[in-house]
Amino acid sequence: GALDRVCELLGEWWHYVVTDVTAGTAGNGERLAFLYDSRKVVFDGLAGELVLPQPAKGQVLQFARTPFVCGFRAGWSAFSLCTVHIYYGTAKKDDPRRIAEIRDLATTLAKRARLKKRRSTITSQPAAGTNAAAPPDNLIVLGDFNIFGRGDATMEALLDAGFVVPKALDGEGIAGTSLGHEHHYDQIAIVPQPRRLDATERGGVFNYYDAVFRDEEERTYAATMGEPYRKKRLAKNGKASATRYYKDWRTFQMSDHLVLWAELRIGWADEALAEYIA
Repeated sequence: GALDRVCELLGEWWHYVVTDVTAGTAGNGERLAFLYDSRKVVFDGLAGELVLPQPAKGQVLQFARTPFVCGFRAGWSAFSLCTVHIYYGTAKKDDPRRIAEIRDLATTLAKRARLKKRRSTITSQPAAGTNAAAPPDNLIVLGDFNIFGRGDATMEALLDAGFVVPKALDGEGIAGTSLGHEHHYDQIAIVPQPRRLDATERGGVFNYYDAVFRDEEERTYAATMGEPYRKKRLAKNGKASATRYYKDWRTFQMSDHLVLWAELRIGWADEALAEYIA
């Protein structure tokens, strides 16, 4: 219902594709969704939840929350997005199950990106009877990886499979997506492909608390927070405890993670035409 309401506010050209609720204790009753502007991108019909293949020997531990893969098109570019919420576990940077989930996800998706042959919506396909292979899949993985820092084993598990984080989101001085900017929980990564998929120099972290539920607006929402907030204000050191309550309360209105964004290049028509003419 809340997602429908968001689409109503954004306008009729906004649509979404969403999973069912993840069952089980570890799943936390969550859904994964893609919300998109149909004036910019088109859903191409591919949608599925990623299940790990069964190995020849032994057993595989499936994801606590199944990653969600959807295909989209923008102009001539077709690409797959995989959104994730990786297992958190213990409050330490290298929880073993968290590392295993990221490693299994990255290796499975990287293999898929190399082998997947996407159907094309343009006419420049190999002639019938030729052996020319369709290009590999353009793959973007994004979401909450629960990565504490860039030097952690969790991050290495993602990068070792061949994924690359756009420069705008990598390097010293780049803010994290935790509210204090110290942790890099959320990530966007791609498998770069020459003249098919690459990132621009634009990207970053958007702190929406600079625009809504701002620090200086605490008293504005006092009535909305109700009796629990009033009791915090009456308690010993009430001002500090009430402010802490407000900052926790607003995360339930928005999120306890900030928004990570990156701009991707989707067109190489000029280069392709120049090569064709040459």
